[in-house]
Amino acid sequence: MEKKKVRHKLSCNNCSKPFNMHSFVIREARIVRDLDFSSTGAYCSDCFHEACKSIKEKRFVEEYKGEAIYMKDGRYAPYWGASYAFDNIDDCKKRMEMKGIAVTPFGMMDI
Repeated sequence: MEKKKVRHKLSCNNCSKPFNMHSFVIREARIVRDLDFSSTGAYCSDCFHEACKSIKEKRFVEEYKGEAIYMKDGRYAPYWGASYAFDNIDDCKKRMEMKGIAVTPFGMMDI
């Protein structure tokens, strides 16, 4: 019995423009990441910025002191791409007010 090779065709989630793995290297295609860094899909370079804009609008909660606050799954992030989030918006705002405090991984403090 002969196995057939299955070829999955890559295409833009918005316009269905086909691309291959090399397209990611030369930036003809890019992956859009959600607030928790999960992938929302692959998009061509023409649709990438619109897809980023739409996911940010979907997660946007409010603007506080000139900075946007985003929410996903009940967790509030003080900026897009933050590696930490808060259970309520008040804690998020308190963190935004303390700009001089660094957030470090837990292992860094065990020196």
